[in-house]
Amino acid sequence: AVIYYRVFDPVKAACTLQDYNKSVSSLAGSTLGSILGTYTLSALLSAREEIAATVLTTFKVACDPWGVTVERVEVKNLSVAREMVKSMAIEAQAAREANGMLIMQKGEGISLEKIRAAAEEMETCSTTIVLKYLQVLCDISTEKNHTVVLPIPKVFLKYENFQ
Repeated sequence: AVIYYRVFDPVKAACTLQDYNKSVSSLAGSTLGSILGTYTLSALLSAREEIAATVLTTFKVACDPWGVTVERVEVKNLSVAREMVKSMAIEAQAAREANGMLIMQKGEGISLEKIRAAAEEMETCSTTIVLKYLQVLCDISTEKNHTVVLPIPKVFLKYENFQ
Protein backbone atom coordinates (compact mmCIF):
# COMPACT_ATOMS: atom_id res chain seq x y z
CA ALA A 1 0.00 0.00 0.00
CA VAL A 2 1.04 3.56 -0.55
CA ILE A 3 0.24 6.02 2.22
CA TYR A 4 0.25 9.73 1.52
CA TYR A 5 0.73 11.76 4.68
CA ARG A 6 1.92 15.19 5.70
CA VAL A 7 3.01 16.84 8.89
CA PHE A 8 0.49 19.50 9.91
CA ASP A 9 2.10 20.28 13.28
CA PRO A 10 5.91 20.01 13.04
CA VAL A 11 6.48 20.88 16.69
CA LYS A 12 4.16 18.11 17.87
CA ALA A 13 5.69 15.65 15.39
CA ALA A 14 9.21 16.49 16.55
CA CYS A 15 8.37 16.37 20.27
CA THR A 16 6.21 13.26 20.13
CA LEU A 17 8.32 11.12 17.81
CA GLN A 18 12.01 10.78 17.13
CA ASP A 19 11.44 9.78 13.51
CA TYR A 20 7.87 10.23 12.26
CA ASN A 21 8.69 8.56 8.91
CA LYS A 22 9.78 5.38 10.66
CA SER A 23 6.81 5.54 13.04
CA VAL A 24 4.31 5.91 10.20
CA SER A 25 6.02 3.06 8.31
CA SER A 26 5.90 0.77 11.36
CA LEU A 27 2.27 1.65 11.98
CA ALA A 28 1.50 0.94 8.32
CA GLY A 29 2.94 -2.57 8.51
CA SER A 30 1.13 -3.53 11.69
CA THR A 31 -2.16 -1.89 10.68
CA LEU A 32 -2.20 -3.52 7.25
CA GLY A 33 -1.44 -6.90 8.79
CA SER A 34 -4.24 -6.65 11.33
CA ILE A 35 -6.79 -5.28 8.85
CA LEU A 36 -5.95 -7.77 6.09
CA GLY A 37 -6.33 -10.60 8.59
CA THR A 38 -10.04 -9.80 8.93
CA TYR A 39 -10.80 -10.39 5.24
CA THR A 40 -11.25 -13.60 3.28
CA LEU A 41 -9.08 -14.27 0.25
CA SER A 42 -11.80 -13.37 -2.23
CA ALA A 43 -12.59 -10.16 -0.31
CA LEU A 44 -8.91 -9.20 -0.34
CA LEU A 45 -8.85 -9.44 -4.10
CA SER A 46 -12.12 -7.63 -4.72
CA ALA A 47 -12.44 -5.01 -1.95
CA ARG A 48 -9.30 -2.91 -2.30
CA GLU A 49 -11.20 0.38 -1.96
CA GLU A 50 -12.90 -0.82 1.22
CA ILE A 51 -9.55 -1.96 2.65
CA ALA A 52 -8.00 1.39 1.76
CA ALA A 53 -10.85 3.26 3.46
CA THR A 54 -10.49 1.15 6.60
CA VAL A 55 -6.73 1.72 6.68
CA LEU A 56 -7.24 5.46 6.13
CA THR A 57 -9.65 5.84 9.06
CA THR A 58 -7.39 3.77 11.31
CA PHE A 59 -4.36 5.86 10.33
CA LYS A 60 -6.13 9.17 10.83
CA VAL A 61 -7.07 8.21 14.38
CA ALA A 62 -3.56 6.96 15.18
CA CYS A 63 -1.48 9.67 13.49
CA ASP A 64 -3.42 12.85 14.32
CA PRO A 65 -2.08 12.98 17.92
CA TRP A 66 1.44 12.89 16.44
CA GLY A 67 0.87 16.00 14.34
CA VAL A 68 0.80 13.88 11.16
CA THR A 69 -2.27 13.57 8.97
CA VAL A 70 -2.88 10.83 6.44
CA GLU A 71 -4.46 12.19 3.28
CA ARG A 72 -4.82 9.12 1.09
CA VAL A 73 -4.19 5.37 1.09
CA GLU A 74 -3.90 3.31 -2.07
CA VAL A 75 -3.70 -0.46 -1.96
CA LYS A 76 -1.38 -1.28 -4.85
CA ASN A 77 -0.23 -4.85 -4.47
CA LEU A 78 -1.24 -7.48 -1.95
CA SER A 79 1.34 -10.09 -1.12
CA VAL A 80 0.18 -12.67 1.37
CA ALA A 81 2.38 -15.27 3.07
CA ARG A 82 2.05 -18.87 1.85
CA GLU A 83 0.71 -20.06 5.19
CA MET A 84 -1.91 -17.32 5.11
CA VAL A 85 -2.90 -18.25 1.55
CA LYS A 86 -3.26 -21.89 2.60
CA SER A 87 -5.44 -21.02 5.57
CA MET A 88 -7.56 -18.66 3.46
CA ALA A 89 -7.97 -21.35 0.80
CA ILE A 90 -9.05 -23.86 3.44
CA GLU A 91 -11.52 -21.32 4.80
CA ALA A 92 -12.91 -20.69 1.31
CA GLN A 93 -13.21 -24.44 0.69
CA ALA A 94 -15.10 -24.86 3.97
CA ALA A 95 -17.44 -22.02 3.02
CA ARG A 96 -18.12 -23.61 -0.40
CA GLU A 97 -18.80 -26.99 1.21
CA ALA A 98 -21.15 -25.41 3.76
CA ASN A 99 -22.98 -23.61 0.96
CA GLY A 100 -23.23 -26.87 -0.99
CA MET A 101 -24.67 -28.65 2.05
CA LEU A 102 -27.22 -25.88 2.47
CA ILE A 103 -28.30 -26.15 -1.16
CA MET A 104 -28.51 -29.94 -0.86
CA GLN A 105 -30.66 -29.68 2.28
CA LYS A 106 -33.01 -27.24 0.57
CA GLY A 107 -33.33 -29.66 -2.34
CA GLU A 108 -34.08 -32.53 0.03
CA GLY A 109 -36.75 -30.41 1.70
CA ILE A 110 -38.39 -29.70 -1.66
CA SER A 111 -38.16 -33.40 -2.56
CA LEU A 112 -39.80 -34.43 0.72
CA GLU A 113 -42.64 -31.98 0.13
CA LYS A 114 -43.24 -33.46 -3.34
CA ILE A 115 -43.17 -37.01 -1.93
CA ARG A 116 -45.67 -35.99 0.75
CA ALA A 117 -47.94 -34.42 -1.88
CA ALA A 118 -47.69 -37.58 -4.01
CA ALA A 119 -48.52 -39.76 -1.01
CA GLU A 120 -51.60 -37.65 -0.29
CA GLU A 121 -52.64 -37.98 -3.93
CA MET A 122 -52.15 -41.76 -3.84
CA GLU A 123 -54.21 -41.96 -0.66
CA THR A 124 -57.19 -40.27 -2.30
CA CYS A 125 -57.01 -42.13 -5.62
CA SER A 126 -56.32 -45.87 -5.49
CA THR A 127 -55.60 -46.00 -9.22
CA THR A 128 -52.33 -44.17 -8.68
CA ILE A 129 -51.17 -46.93 -6.32
CA VAL A 130 -51.86 -49.52 -9.01
CA LEU A 131 -49.96 -47.48 -11.60
CA LYS A 132 -46.99 -47.07 -9.26
CA TYR A 133 -47.05 -50.81 -8.54
CA LEU A 134 -46.99 -51.58 -12.26
CA GLN A 135 -44.14 -49.12 -12.78
CA VAL A 136 -42.08 -50.83 -10.05
CA LEU A 137 -42.75 -54.22 -11.66
CA CYS A 138 -41.64 -52.84 -15.02
CA ASP A 139 -38.42 -51.53 -13.44
CA ILE A 140 -37.76 -54.90 -11.79
CA SER A 141 -38.32 -56.76 -15.05
CA THR A 142 -35.58 -54.79 -16.82
CA GLU A 143 -32.98 -56.09 -14.35
CA LYS A 144 -31.65 -59.64 -14.55
CA ASN A 145 -33.13 -61.06 -11.37
CA HIS A 146 -33.61 -64.74 -10.63
CA THR A 147 -36.15 -64.32 -7.87
CA VAL A 148 -38.83 -61.70 -7.57
CA VAL A 149 -41.02 -61.38 -4.49
CA LEU A 150 -44.35 -60.11 -5.65
CA PRO A 151 -46.62 -58.64 -2.96
CA ILE A 152 -50.18 -58.18 -4.10
CA PRO A 153 -51.87 -55.06 -2.79
CA LYS A 154 -55.44 -55.13 -1.56
CA VAL A 155 -56.33 -52.67 -4.27
CA PHE A 156 -55.80 -55.39 -6.90
CA LEU A 157 -57.95 -57.80 -4.97
CA LYS A 158 -60.68 -55.19 -4.74
CA TYR A 159 -60.81 -54.82 -8.54
CA GLU A 160 -60.84 -58.57 -9.14
CA ASN A 161 -63.60 -59.24 -6.59
CA PHE A 162 -61.37 -61.67 -4.64
CA GLN A 163 -62.44 -60.41 -1.24
